Amino acid sequence: MRISGEQLNELASKIDIVDLIGQTEELHRRGRNYFCCCPFHKNDDTPSLCIYPNSNKWYCFGCDSGSSVFDWIMKKQNVQFPEALKIVCDMVGEDVEEYVESESIAFLKQLSKQKKSKDNLVNIRKTLDFTDDYLNKYPDELPQEWLNEDMTADALKTYNIRIDPSANRIVYPVFDADGNFIGVKGRTRIESYKELGLAKYMNYNKIGTIDYFQGWQQALPEIINRKSVIIFEGIKSCIKAYGWGIPNTVAAETSKLSDGQIQLLLKAKIPEIIIGFDSDQKITDIIKDSKIQLLKRFTNLYILDLTKKFGDKEAPVDRGEELFREVLERKVKI
Repeated sequence: MRISGEQLNELASKIDIVDLIGQTEELHRRGRNYFCCCPFHKNDDTPSLCIYPNSNKWYCFGCDSGSSVFDWIMKKQNVQFPEALKIVCDMVGEDVEEYVESESIAFLKQLSKQKKSKDNLVNIRKTLDFTDDYLNKYPDELPQEWLNEDMTADALKTYNIRIDPSANRIVYPVFDADGNFIGVKGRTRIESYKELGLAKYMNYNKIGTIDYFQGWQQALPEIINRKSVIIFEGIKSCIKAYGWGIPNTVAAETSKLSDGQIQLLLKAKIPEIIIGFDSDQKITDIIKDSKIQLLKRFTNLYILDLTKKFGDKEAPVDRGEELFREVLERKVKI
């Protein structure tokens, strides 16, 4: 079940958010807005949930939840979006079938958009020769600093990690979703790169839209075998996990999945997908992402919770294998 953004806003505007929340909560007016104690988290002694009549929205400053009338009904009545949509339609006397767009139609539209995006890459990307443009170009040397960071030599070789001595960078190859070698990415070895105004990571070639995952080729056999994939932000996390005997991991190279990456995951039909982004990414923000919402309709989607034992801007693997396996064991269903 899918509904367009315009239709969603049209339906939501037919229900007064103040009246809706006021049916079950005690409201207190403060200027233009209303406040109440949030029913979704404990010990909300001072009202932290704010209702905005002008925008017909709500937001809780205590638990970082909120948005539209649909979100309120979903949380308050513990239902999923299709049920919330039907409830809203019943409340305003509308036929739900007039608003619903089938999943198949929505998915075909998504594929069409991605095809256009992928076609645009033709004039940007070039397929390179892996032997001449990588193996023969960069010395077969492993970076000692990465070996010191709990990465095994076998894992580094598996991911074709090498050294670019002329630029003083650690390099690794970039492959598209079809396995074509399309570029080289480098990570500076200079510790004071910020002070010197140097980029930490850089692509040596024009890549275009990210519609692939780093490490996809290495991980795909085990992804198929285990029917599960763990998505990290960076390739270093994949390398560490590989050394711990966890080879079904890929790197998104960003903290938000692109449309092309979502399409790739949907085409692969992986039964279980685990999001393992760095600790500076709020779980609530990740879950709210429209692409994540699309993805969870087609697979079992989980997220790694780093809020308790990780500092700011740490990857799930940064505290060692034992803690990573613990976090993986208690992954949260989205």
